[in-house]
Formats: sequence, structure tokens, C-alpha cells
Amino acid sequence: MKKIILIFVCLTLISAASWAKDYHLVQTYIADDETTNTAVLAVYVLVLPDNSSRAIVFKTFDTQKMEAWLSSLPRESFVHYDANGFMPPVDPAKLEALKTCCQKKGVSFVESNVN
Repeated sequence: MKKIILIFVCLTLISAASWAKDYHLVQTYIADDETTNTAVLAVYVLVLPDNSSRAIVFKTFDTQKMEAWLSSLPRESFVHYDANGFMPPVDPAKLEALKTCCQKKGVSFVESNVN
């Protein structure tokens, strides 16, 4: 019986580790935005780790949809926030709120060095 439980625990840990992935939330801009001449329209792109060209794009940082996407990621996943050094930074309160949302769902939110 102990061997069966040990095997079950090992398989559970292996499957949990295989579901956890690294995601990148990248701050960037729309290159061909013609609506304004001075302001750059920032967007936030969630790059999925499945080796495809799929990505989720958010127009604003503080959306409930962004929180919903990040909280639906597998537990123990990592979200790397890649800010753009040439764009205005995100409000620190909004960044902290997103970190808290991720932590509640078991997702690690890490700020990468500004590029």
C-alpha cells in the first residue's frame, strides 16, 4: 500500500511540474498606430510557451481579462513581466495588484530587468 501511495505522489509531482510553464507578459507598442502623432499606444502581450505564434494582447494593464488569463494559468507557473524602458512605466499600484492576483492562484509573477 505504501508503494502505491508513493508512486501516486511521484506521478502527481511530475505531472504538476510538467504543466507549470514560463510565460512572458511583454510591454510593447503598436508600430503602425496612426491615431496620434505624439503618444505611443502601449499594449501588453502575453506570450504563451507552447512554441507557437499564439499570443494574447491586452490594450490596458489593469483589465479584469488580464487577471482572468493570468489566474487561469497552471499553478507553479511563472509570469515574467518584461517592461519596455522606452515607454512610460506601469503604475506601481496596478503592478502590485496583478502580483497579488497571481500569488492567490499559485502563479509566480516576476519583474524582469527593464530592457
